[in-house]
Amino acid sequence: MDAEDTIQRGDSQSANEPSPEADQTAPQETKTWLMRAETAPSVEEAIIYLNQVNASLPTHPEAKQITYQIIQKLLMHDPFLLYLNETDDLYHVRNGDRLALIVPKDRSIPEPYPARGPIWLQIAYRWLFMALLGLLLAGLGAMVFATLAAVAAIGANFQPLSKADRIRSLVVLILSGGLWLGGLLLGVILLVHVI
Repeated sequence: MDAEDTIQRGDSQSANEPSPEADQTAPQETKTWLMRAETAPSVEEAIIYLNQVNASLPTHPEAKQITYQIIQKLLMHDPFLLYLNETDDLYHVRNGDRLALIVPKDRSIPEPYPARGPIWLQIAYRWLFMALLGLLLAGLGAMVFATLAAVAAIGANFQPLSKADRIRSLVVLILSGGLWLGGLLLGVILLVHVI
């Protein structure tokens, strides 16, 4: 609180003196790190404190604003940022002086295109494909894999599905029944030829 009062009076150098005490008292407090970033004597120290805030709370609006201001100053001095990696919420970059920065993203995460279907239906499709290939093994593989495809299609109906996905699961169920019968027919034909 003393540091905040000092900052409001415009004396940022004096405000930085009680900051280490606040840092020891409440090391997880976002406000402490932001205050230290604002009163830091150098840009490097400010970046260290902002990285703490951005890593723990990437959506903090004040931290974003201060981070963007510091990046703007750095880019005015040296227009270079090296992309290191990213997460869903943050970019990890480095400037020309090799200062590591954690920058919050201001965009939403795009949905994959095409959108992935329900997992049970994807499993049912795989088993159905395997059942189709199982017809080559005198129908025995088709009987096993068609049964697994039917179980996965039935399992998909216990999940929240759209109307189109429910129809797809029904189609998988019908096709797996047909492949199972085809596998049974081929198995009987094989058995007749063997006997």
